[in-house]
Amino acid sequence: DVVKLDRSCTAAVVDEDRARNVAAGTVAAAERLGLGVVADGVETHRQAEVLGRMGYRYAQGYLYSPALPSEDLATLALRPAVPL
Repeated sequence: DVVKLDRSCTAAVVDEDRARNVAAGTVAAAERLGLGVVADGVETHRQAEVLGRMGYRYAQGYLYSPALPSEDLATLALRPAVPL
């Protein structure tokens, strides 16, 4: 149901044309197939901005939260969502 953009591509999306092309192609292909898409490993606001302009609406990574123990998940889930 969802295609995930690998963190190695996310890390390079700001500086490398090839990574931007892969990211843009991934979101375009997912849309044509009726699949959702999420960017993994988003660590900077600039990465989130670039990906958001490409059509990514969901992301995960340290920009939003480090990995948490399961007992802390409820606290995170209650925070307002941050759009890309």
